Amino acid sequence: MYENVPFLYNNIGILFHQQSDFKKALHYYKKGIELLKKHPNINVSIDAMLETNIGLTYFELNDLDNAQLHYERSNEYNKKYNDPRIYTVNIGNLASVHAKRKEYKIAEKYFNEAILKSNEANNIESAAINYGDLGKMYLAMSRDNLQSRNNYLQKAIINFNKALKIFKELNNLRRYQAYALNLSQAHELKGDYIKAMEVYKEHIVYKDSLFNSERDSKLNKIEMQYEFEKKEELLRVENEKELALKDLKIENAAKQTWYLLIGILLLTIIGSLLYYQNGIKKAHNSKLMNLNKDLRVSNQVKTRLLNILNHDLRAPISNIIKLIYLQQNPKFKLDINEQYNLQKETLTSAENLLDNMNDLLIWGKGQKVNFKPKFQEVNPGIVFKDIAAFFVNYSTISLRFENLDKLTLKTDEDYLKTIMRNLTSNAIKAVEATHNPEIVWRLYTENNGVVLSISDNGKGAEQNQFKPLFNEDLLVGINTGLGLHLVRDIAKILQVKITVSTHVEKGTTLKIIFPSSYS
Repeated sequence: MYENVPFLYNNIGILFHQQSDFKKALHYYKKGIELLKKHPNINVSIDAMLETNIGLTYFELNDLDNAQLHYERSNEYNKKYNDPRIYTVNIGNLASVHAKRKEYKIAEKYFNEAILKSNEANNIESAAINYGDLGKMYLAMSRDNLQSRNNYLQKAIINFNKALKIFKELNNLRRYQAYALNLSQAHELKGDYIKAMEVYKEHIVYKDSLFNSERDSKLNKIEMQYEFEKKEELLRVENEKELALKDLKIENAAKQTWYLLIGILLLTIIGSLLYYQNGIKKAHNSKLMNLNKDLRVSNQVKTRLLNILNHDLRAPISNIIKLIYLQQNPKFKLDINEQYNLQKETLTSAENLLDNMNDLLIWGKGQKVNFKPKFQEVNPGIVFKDIAAFFVNYSTISLRFENLDKLTLKTDEDYLKTIMRNLTSNAIKAVEATHNPEIVWRLYTENNGVVLSISDNGKGAEQNQFKPLFNEDLLVGINTGLGLHLVRDIAKILQVKITVSTHVEKGTTLKIIFPSSYS
């Protein structure tokens, strides 16, 4: 698909180069290079040629460093193709760069190599160009070094004559007249004015021939353009006649079409009105259904809230009031240990009340339709330390956390802490009557997913006791409490799945399975 595009960019760049618009030429050459880099599978050999043309353009802009860079880069690309023509051109171009810097020894070496390679490849035009450019270098050296002027002028004349002989055979008027002018200047500097005048006259003749040739070419193009425009005008007149007849037929057909369209339009308007009325009716019905649905959800939330307030907050407050009453009632005389235990129970009840209020707040957030958790990398080990500190009074129960692979979770830390606290509280209740009670939190991978589990060695339970984890329609009651309902609602928000495995006299394991990605 893109194979020909780099060639097009190269040709456009050459056109702008010939018009001396070097910035635009560079733009298109570089677009060709960028395309080749973007699509490395394009199997074309234009990259070396593009780099050479970029070097030539920088040379015209007198940016010799960039010119040298791109000539050398072209030779690197050419190693894949081993094209002697590209190599010879680049060697000659590098010679011109060094000559312009007045690094004459390096330039002379490159010019001679370019001439040798050109002759070996039978590329006589390339050899002629390098003869001419070598002659120009010797001419410049003669101006810089008066002591060796005659030696350099003689070398310049020899190379100019070689170049002119080839260009004359090739009938290359443009290059012949240019190097003839250089040869005339060499003879003039050498003091051979008669020879200088002869060559100069030859330069003028070839320059006039070139001018006339270009003028004739332009005249031919003008004549061809005139003939083309003349034929184009005749075709235009014929086309206008045919179009006029077609327009007349189209006009008659259009009248009939208009009558038909008006009839269709009237039917469409009537049908649209009926459809619009039906749509309005459906929209009103849909809105009414949504309002009824929202009302039912709102009533359910209110019912849940009343049940929670009745059980999870009322009972702890009642306990606190009773304990305070016992402390303040003078009829009950308590020793120091009894007072300490009573204060400890009061503090524990207050902390549980605060914990329940926090759970209630989190549950309330979860009931908001647009509420979103804050997902981030969470270390469950740190969360477990907070949980362990919360249940520090249960010193007879072994409570530990295992994370052998040092995994982390991407989740909401507050929500995770609430789930772990509630499940830990339920596990503590399950193992209270167990010998050597033990509760273990584990974090591990399973089936390419991450699982956080809690296991206890209690007496197990019936599956019915875990219904609140899976049934959203089951309301919070006095017997069920908020705990499992809260875990279920938070699990839904965190997009995790919960499974339960319980066996009588063997204990219970709950798994929280985290997704690999979140929607």
